[in-house]
Amino acid sequence: KPHQCPLCGGIFQRPEHLKRHMRSHSSEKPFECDECGKKFNRADNMKAHQRKLHGRDI
Repeated sequence: KPHQCPLCGGIFQRPEHLKRHMRSHSSEKPFECDECGKKFNRADNMKAHQRKLHGRDI
């Protein structure tokens, strides 16, 4: 069953994808880089940051 965002109407196949998406509508940034302290709303964005800026091979 598809899961729909009540704010923008986006459709997601999995409830966890809707939950992840909902952070894009808020200022919630629960993922913090342990090297520089920058915060992210998605773990994959934080990991990309760590690879690009800090040279991490995650």
